[in-house]
Amino acid sequence: MIRIQNILFCYFSGTGNTKLIVDKIVEVFRNNEIEVNLIEITVSTRIDIPDNSILGLAFPVAYQSTYPFLWTFFRNLPHGNGVKVFMVDTLAGFSGGIVGPLKKLMLGKGYEPIAAKEIRMPMNFISHSENITISDKLVSSGMGRAASYAEDILFEKAKWPGFPLLSDIMYSLYKLGVRLVFSGWNQRYFKIKTDGVLCTGCGLCAESCPVNNIRLKDHDGIKLPVFNDECEFCLRCLAVCPNDANSFRCNKAKKSYRAPKRTVNQD
Repeated sequence: MIRIQNILFCYFSGTGNTKLIVDKIVEVFRNNEIEVNLIEITVSTRIDIPDNSILGLAFPVAYQSTYPFLWTFFRNLPHGNGVKVFMVDTLAGFSGGIVGPLKKLMLGKGYEPIAAKEIRMPMNFISHSENITISDKLVSSGMGRAASYAEDILFEKAKWPGFPLLSDIMYSLYKLGVRLVFSGWNQRYFKIKTDGVLCTGCGLCAESCPVNNIRLKDHDGIKLPVFNDECEFCLRCLAVCPNDANSFRCNKAKKSYRAPKRTVNQD
């Protein structure tokens, strides 16, 4: 069994899929009497890694890699000095541009990559009520894989694969895709909009935005969100809204995906 005294587990979760996986992994670690400290990643997050710690990274896949602000966080990590690191991501299909490039970055910063896992979870970009049963099955399966992965880390059975040429190609395509995401046309065309009738001005979307892209502006006595042009489309602002007041063009159902709430005994 691997000798672990402390795990510093840094994560980001948009609509809740990744947080479900993180909670399950943390549960397994703590059941094995391992201390876990959780840190939620935003655009301004910086960390120091305590002595005798292992670093964990958890995040959703986006654009076949992950969100640009997360890459900024990874690049700003302190030098590893041999610290062990593992990663887990959640995805609806295929990535290709994260496992290899992130391993290369971690090695270059002096870390020892020990484990990587990609866990399929429900698609959160487009919500359809008829997919609820399928989503439940994916969540159950994902939770089981997360528990097994945590056990594999503990007993040193997990691996972090290398970085073949395909991953470098996918990462290059990802960088091109990011330029499109931040283009003025894309930011205007896919800008998230708020229904002023449904919105109560609670401000949860602005508080939850990891890149500070939302500000509140008074409108007839209610502070409605205003979306700027630095959106990375993590969809957290849709998921946290209690009234489904926020929507964007791809969400034809007008009903945002939210990962199911996890109970203590849920597998």
